[in-house]
Amino acid sequence: MPVSRTAFSRRIVSVNSARTVAFLLSDAASYVTGAELPVDGGFTSSGGAKLIADRIAGRPSDPAQRSSTTASP
Repeated sequence: MPVSRTAFSRRIVSVNSARTVAFLLSDAASYVTGAELPVDGGFTSSGGAKLIADRIAGRPSDPAQRSSTTASP
């Protein structure tokens, strides 16, 4: 994951995951059900998942490049 695409501009360390697991196992999370809880420093919310999907599909990640390669209706 590109660090520049995360809100915190740093890579995840094991303590981040461990604290999330500890929270989910605690009574404080007793009302949390059926939720996805990404622990990715904001990568998902900044569009990082779409960037990776575009790269895998071979699509340009720059919106300006995308518009020039798509046909007009």
